[in-house]
Amino acid sequence: MARKECIKVLVRTRPTANFSQDQIQVDTSKNTIRIKRRDVEQQSDRSAMDNRRDTWRFQFDKVLHNSAQEAIYAEAADHIVDGVMEGINGTIMAYGQTGAGKTFTMTGDTHNFAQRGIIPRAVTHLFAEIENRPQHDFTVSVSFMEIYNEKIFDLLDDEGAATDKDFQITEDARTHSMQVRGLTSEVVANEEEALRVLFRGEENRIVAEHQLNKQSNRSHSIFTLHVEQKARLRAEEVIVSKLNLVDLAGSERLKKAIGEKIDEQLRKESRYINKSLTYLEQVVVALTSGSRSHIPYRQTKLTNVLKDSLGGNCNTSLIACIWGEAKHLEESTSTLKLAQRMMRVENQAAANVQSDDGMLLRRYERQIRELKQELMMHDALANRSGVSYEEYTPEECRNIALQVRRFAEASVDEEEACAIDIQSVRHAQECFRQFKLLIQHAEAQVEERLRQQFQFQARDGTPASHAGSSGDLSHSGRSGAANDGLVGEEEDERGFGLGHAPPGARPKEMDLPDGLAGGDGDGMESKHADPSSPSASHPADTGAAPSDGETDNIEVSSENELEEQEGGAGFADGSTRKASRVQQIDPSQVPANREAAFKMYTSLVAVKEHEKLQQNQRETKACIAQMQEKRQRLRALQAEQDDMQTKINAIREEQKAAEGKLASGDERIIDEEEFILMKQAKELKKEFRNVHDEHAELRRAKESLSETRDHIKIGLLKDFQSWYLNAQRLREEKMAFDDEDILDDGEQFDKLEIERVQAQEPDSVAFFKATKAQRERERRRSHKPTAQKRA
Repeated sequence: MARKECIKVLVRTRPTANFSQDQIQVDTSKNTIRIKRRDVEQQSDRSAMDNRRDTWRFQFDKVLHNSAQEAIYAEAADHIVDGVMEGINGTIMAYGQTGAGKTFTMTGDTHNFAQRGIIPRAVTHLFAEIENRPQHDFTVSVSFMEIYNEKIFDLLDDEGAATDKDFQITEDARTHSMQVRGLTSEVVANEEEALRVLFRGEENRIVAEHQLNKQSNRSHSIFTLHVEQKARLRAEEVIVSKLNLVDLAGSERLKKAIGEKIDEQLRKESRYINKSLTYLEQVVVALTSGSRSHIPYRQTKLTNVLKDSLGGNCNTSLIACIWGEAKHLEESTSTLKLAQRMMRVENQAAANVQSDDGMLLRRYERQIRELKQELMMHDALANRSGVSYEEYTPEECRNIALQVRRFAEASVDEEEACAIDIQSVRHAQECFRQFKLLIQHAEAQVEERLRQQFQFQARDGTPASHAGSSGDLSHSGRSGAANDGLVGEEEDERGFGLGHAPPGARPKEMDLPDGLAGGDGDGMESKHADPSSPSASHPADTGAAPSDGETDNIEVSSENELEEQEGGAGFADGSTRKASRVQQIDPSQVPANREAAFKMYTSLVAVKEHEKLQQNQRETKACIAQMQEKRQRLRALQAEQDDMQTKINAIREEQKAAEGKLASGDERIIDEEEFILMKQAKELKKEFRNVHDEHAELRRAKESLSETRDHIKIGLLKDFQSWYLNAQRLREEKMAFDDEDILDDGEQFDKLEIERVQAQEPDSVAFFKATKAQRERERRRSHKPTAQKRA
């Protein structure tokens, strides 16, 4: 259920030695900022009247003054990433004037682990949460774009990063999430890969130097992490979410940023930046004004892409960065005004839970089979015979058609009442279908008679004598002459004609497989069965038990494979088998593929857990087999009860016919045959109830086994996750030790440096490797010709 929450707004001040304490008063305990103009005390000396406001007081969710990067992330982003793991979209964006520290807040120093920004910390946080949830399958993909001069550029497309493509901004109909079609999306498996993608995209951003910032970003950038997760035990549910990390370009005044310098490119970029930020402010004003019915999202690409982040399905945090010097007082005041207005924007955040259509279809098919079985048992206990919940066969449809024809040809009400006995809603619907066919057939006959009478041709141009053959339906009153040339033969008024076969359609000799030629055709049974036949399309008709492995998402070794693996290992004592195998497994033999590693783990390490799971599966299969037998027995008992009831009804009908010969005072006497049949019917009903109770007990046992199986699987997955990560670490250490003697000087230095980094900060290894790869790319690019700048 969606919950309404206002956007969380934080204010971060840029550390500076010239902080204007007289004009900017920061109270971190009350999260307030008070601003006053310098000339407030001199207002009495002014000769001209000045109606401008002199002081402002702002209240925010959090004010961070001279705070470290870690504190910024804890306040602004930690809860957003936690929400993304629960399926709730998240957005974190930095807003402020140029040079106020937005890029440092979002990206940080890419060469200093302690000074990394919100984006690298969010990546670390996300993959740490993924490792702590082994019961889910995660897929993480990354996209990186920038909006430069009101054009979208793909920062992950190294070849096309300098070209403008026609990217379309669309809204997902199911989740109402905004998407950019055609944008590169790279799947990342771990933290290091995600950081490499981030640093690679940062290299493609447009930067320029002016008086306020030596490396001023000239575009808005959006780094997005798309997360998709499936529960291993409930794979029909798919939870999708995304995390937008937005670094907005800084608003700037041309006089301060450029000065007297004539640079048309910088002026053009500044105009586009200020224009898009103005439209962003207009959207915020429209969202906070109750009288506005239209929100101008489409005025600019920035607000269109962030539509779901501003007033939509998203958890959003805004970090307002200000430069607390006296010369930037006006820009800081403008930033704080927009930030305060942003606090009034309400979002409706809800988890994005979707469904896997294939898994849901299999689940619904299984539920339908179980419900049909329940209905059959309920009908049997209620003495309702002859009710079927499967699709009607052609023979049953023909019987209903004959009943409909008798009803239509009945002359008196008594005959109509006896013609059709409605047994269920499905039976009534089939009767209506047969009535429809009967009417269509009658209309076709009338049309054919008119054509024959007036020598008309059919609509397809065929002669009148053949006009009705294609639509002619066989019935019991058709003469044998009318069947000449038809495909198939009628036997005892069963079956129907299929139309005229073309000349030469029947082969002279039948092509039969080896072993069947010359036979009588008895061997052509289930191997060549028609898949469209009722027996093929409805396994419930044949009594086939549903497979218990339909919902199993964990592949384990078969019993034969397990026995072969255990036999090859040479362990006789099962009590110490796990500990012995843990010691004997070489980490280098553990596959990098998780599925192969899991197979090795279940066969060599978690033997007891695997045996429990196999035993559970064997017991479940045995339980299903017994349920199958009980269901077949229930069907047989039901058939016997129906047959018994038919015999009893026949005897009673004979007695009713003979009642006219009895005197009025005589009572009907139950003869010996009827008494025996009634006694047998009572015993059959008692046996049916007993078998039904046994079937219910088996079902409860099966559900208990399923719960035990799920519990074993969850524990097995958690233990495997820990074992797999430890094996990977040991393998890397062993490979590094084995290759130590053949490492050159550069590789040896890299190894020592990684060991030093890991000893100082174990969590920084992925960041260090990604930074090193970035430096290597920069070195290679320095030897290549400079790429053409974007227009």
